Amino acid sequence: SFIKKLKLYRSFLYKNINFELESSISKENLTSIIKALNIKDKEERIDYIYDEACFYIDNKMTNKNFCMFKNNKCLVQRKYNSSKFNGCCHNCIYQQNKRCNTCNISCKLFFCPSIKKEHKVLKIKDIDILKLYTLRQRIIACLDYYTSREEVLKDLKSKFFLRTLLRVLNRKKY
Repeated sequence: SFIKKLKLYRSFLYKNINFELESSISKENLTSIIKALNIKDKEERIDYIYDEACFYIDNKMTNKNFCMFKNNKCLVQRKYNSSKFNGCCHNCIYQQNKRCNTCNISCKLFFCPSIKKEHKVLKIKDIDILKLYTLRQRIIACLDYYTSREEVLKDLKSKFFLRTLLRVLNRKKY
């Protein structure tokens, strides 16, 4: 029930409240959620939630080759005999030495329709700490592909939703 009430707990009503985790409660990532709620500076909290979500995704995805890479080609690239490499990231400017050198939630959670048919993949709604973001922030975190961590955080902190959303949607997709 605590997770269901996160929207309430992040409101101004709980601004001066410090949250504590009872030792009898054992829930994955609850410690990081409590820590995020106790960060009262808005920008620091956004940064912390973002980094914890990336860490969570990386831990969940470790050793899971959903895209079925072989010889640097994903399932779809092999199926259609594509000359491209590195799956959906083939033209991303942050792709270096077969690895991404930035941390981007939307990229980490993106899977093409072929892979979604094959596997149950992680979605933004499955990551409890992201429920501390507003709906606007979750939308931006979902749609801000092929950008650096710093750019995504700037977009998440922006107070101008429509302008930010238009910028995110119109950003050149590599």
